[in-house]
Amino acid sequence: MNILTELRYTLKILLKNYKFTFLCSSVLAIGIAIVLPIYSLYINFGSQTPDFPDGERYVALQKVPTRTGTAVSSRYTYDAYHYRYFKEKAASFTDLYAGKQQSLTISDGEYAEVFRGSVIEPALLAVPQQQPIQGRLFNDSDAQLGAPPVAIIGYDVWQSYYAGRDDIIGLNSRINGEARTIVGVMPPKFQFPISQSLWLPLSVPATANAAEGKEDLFIVGKLQEGTDLPQASVELNLLQTALKEQWPEHYRHITTSKVVPYVQIQANVSGVLFLLVIFAAMVLLIAFNISNLFLARSEERLSELAIRSALGASASRVGLTLLLESFIVCCLGLCGGLLLAAFFMAKLYGYISTRMSVQPFWIDYSLNGHMVAVCALTVCVVWLISGGLPAWRMSRRNLDELLSSSAKGLGEKGVTRTSKVLVNLQLVLGCTFLTLGVVSAVANSKAIATKTPGAEQLYLGSLNFRDTKLPSHLQQQQYLQQLEQVLLSEQGVQQVAFASAPPSGRGPSNFYTLEEQDLKTNESYPSTFVLSVSSNYFGFFNLSLLEGREFNAGDTADALPVVILDQNLASKHWPTSSALGKRIQLNPATDPTWYTVIGVSQPIVQDETLVLGKTASPVAYRPTSQAITDSMKAVVRMASTQVAPASFFRTIATRADRDIPITDALTLRDMEVRIEDGEQINSYAYALLIFLALYVTSMATYGLAARIASRRRLETGIRMALGANRAAVFRVFIKDGFKAVAVGLGIGSVIAIALGYVVLQTVASTSAFNLLIPVALIIGVILGSMVMLANYIPARRLINMEPAEALRYE
Repeated sequence: MNILTELRYTLKILLKNYKFTFLCSSVLAIGIAIVLPIYSLYINFGSQTPDFPDGERYVALQKVPTRTGTAVSSRYTYDAYHYRYFKEKAASFTDLYAGKQQSLTISDGEYAEVFRGSVIEPALLAVPQQQPIQGRLFNDSDAQLGAPPVAIIGYDVWQSYYAGRDDIIGLNSRINGEARTIVGVMPPKFQFPISQSLWLPLSVPATANAAEGKEDLFIVGKLQEGTDLPQASVELNLLQTALKEQWPEHYRHITTSKVVPYVQIQANVSGVLFLLVIFAAMVLLIAFNISNLFLARSEERLSELAIRSALGASASRVGLTLLLESFIVCCLGLCGGLLLAAFFMAKLYGYISTRMSVQPFWIDYSLNGHMVAVCALTVCVVWLISGGLPAWRMSRRNLDELLSSSAKGLGEKGVTRTSKVLVNLQLVLGCTFLTLGVVSAVANSKAIATKTPGAEQLYLGSLNFRDTKLPSHLQQQQYLQQLEQVLLSEQGVQQVAFASAPPSGRGPSNFYTLEEQDLKTNESYPSTFVLSVSSNYFGFFNLSLLEGREFNAGDTADALPVVILDQNLASKHWPTSSALGKRIQLNPATDPTWYTVIGVSQPIVQDETLVLGKTASPVAYRPTSQAITDSMKAVVRMASTQVAPASFFRTIATRADRDIPITDALTLRDMEVRIEDGEQINSYAYALLIFLALYVTSMATYGLAARIASRRRLETGIRMALGANRAAVFRVFIKDGFKAVAVGLGIGSVIAIALGYVVLQTVASTSAFNLLIPVALIIGVILGSMVMLANYIPARRLINMEPAEALRYE
């Protein structure tokens, strides 16, 4: 067998049928361009292995909370007792390590600057086995109570804040309001455990009481040799169950604990797993599309293959012909797909970089060798399905069968029935997947919720009280009063207000219940946005009170706990009566305090963006004199915008308290534009993916249906030779096309609508349900048009042929 001769012949055939070659390779290339970025996201956020020794054995511990009305700090953090309990009892790990993620403020120079930091056990910082370029790592004595305060800084911190000074080791620096000696500088680009570049030693008490202290420790473990994630998760679940039985009042808010890959240390991977499902579905859909086209192509070549078999070609030689053809097409698709995927991944990296100021150290969006290998393996699967299946089918046919099929031509009977079934399957799958994709995209699409008048003159600055020297509510309130005085003394400042979040800025939410109504259903309370705001907040944003009064100086920490509800929340529970004087409980599982409603405000959109079809989420307000959240926003109305927000707040922070920086400075208009731009990019990405998927499906459907119609040349010649006029023959083509459309799209639409109602149960948007039928109809019209067009074009060409010419075809 001369492979080169066969290869030259196959290339000649592909060039002759260049439309078929382009169709198959473009479908594959676009499919790869969709699949690879999805796979990249899955790898980076779901299963990446950290690049340090035995990285595949390092895992994170994650709790699964119950929705019982108890506020859970995080899925990824535990208290000290929990950590010690696991460390003592769990046998699946060689060791467990703990740390805290914390913003750390350095205030040595003319200004304070905040860095992403970690308070970490010395043994955990040693896990990556990276040595400092200057100084040393932490040792166990650094984490002992009463030890001299020390710190290790990253290379970028050394270069940016300390200007790369030579005497950095041993320097006394002020970090979070405390003098600390810098004992080490880590290498360039070193970030750990996620993206931190400043480290303090962590001292976890050797003994701790249950539920003592905050749940703020993340836990990293190293699995024993031969132990996998499911085994370790089973053990951890048993330990969590025993802990709940021992301390039910403290740990009832946790359903279980499990072990996840290290890269999920701070990620909710439900979306990542969904991406994996999409990835698998896309691979199968691409393979199905290409294999359909090649099956139709192999049936078209029956005459050629029969003649080659009659001239002595073996079954393996016939099979090789089909395998070579699909192999070349798959190689073209692979090359084109890699180029498109590299372009899309570069755009994806740029988009994510704008949304994530600091990214985990393991993130890699480049088209690396691993990605190319996965892509090549995927294409091999597509090749084996698309080329191997037709080759296998042909190899099982004997010579007489091939010659018989060739003599009869391809009409309504025989192998054409298989092709028709493939067209119907293509329509069913295409209609189902595309309808669900479009409706899901629309259901999750969002629009900017509000445009605040004069937002370009409203400066926002963030205050993080959680990681500062002001632990008590009284100290925080005194600081806000001091900050307000400093701000009002600054030239150009007209008004100052404080809030957990500005309009369109989301903010914290809480479970709640009412005194006169038990809102608990299925062991769960409803939730609402709860904002801490200064007494002038409503006037600042021109929010009128529809009932009652605003907060005033009498609403002190010792006075009656009060709350103002927005109209959405008030009318939800008291549609026909006044909410004034009613009482509401926030976080009822842990806080017994009842808050009295003293006012009902004009509704406002607090969400960053609104899911289409939803009304604005309800909001409850508490006065800062009674409640201040860990994260607050200073909102300043300026007379002009001559000074940049960052420079303005840096100066203000230094004057108010140099140890408490004001970060994330921007105007409210900038925040709204940033949100709007992000949602537009999301919409464009959805639209592009749907367009590409529609192209892949519609082109494959068109190609398959067109090939079936084109192979009816002999049948057309016979009909016309027997006296059928052109109009009658044309109607036969259109009738058959309509049958395929009716069957395929009828079944596909029913399946798509039924699955859509199941999938969209989790989406609280009536518009999503209302879109199911219209979207299914639109997708059906598009795919149906492709089938009808695929019958119309060959029909016009065939009926214009002379009967004798059509009969000579075979």
